[in-house]
Amino acid sequence: MQSASGSATAATASSGVTLGDLIVQALTRHSASEAFVAGDRRLTYAQVRDLVSQYRTALARRGVGLGVGVTMLSPNMPESWIVQAATYLLGGRFTGLQALASVEDHIVVCADAQASVLVVTAPLEEHGR
Repeated sequence: MQSASGSATAATASSGVTLGDLIVQALTRHSASEAFVAGDRRLTYAQVRDLVSQYRTALARRGVGLGVGVTMLSPNMPESWIVQAATYLLGGRFTGLQALASVEDHIVVCADAQASVLVVTAPLEEHGR
């Protein structure tokens, strides 16, 4: 159990800090370091920051903003995190879809999440249609 002073310290330490703040800090602070390694593909934090910015622009053009639901159908790849980060930076809500689930399951999850945007990566394009 935390004491009242311990609880107050925790509240003060996190006061005003958002997930978006933490994402931006991490991408900026470690810009030269590798952020993702996916097979032969290697992305630095600076490259990821640029991709987050590009996805953020693309999502905003599709109406993503405060409270807007975004779902994504993708295998495990860097873009899964990048689209999620871009959504959060726009104030949206993100729901990842399990790549092995059925189309019917995805329809139910998208409806339940009140998704306005579905992002599908190339390997799952046909399933996404």
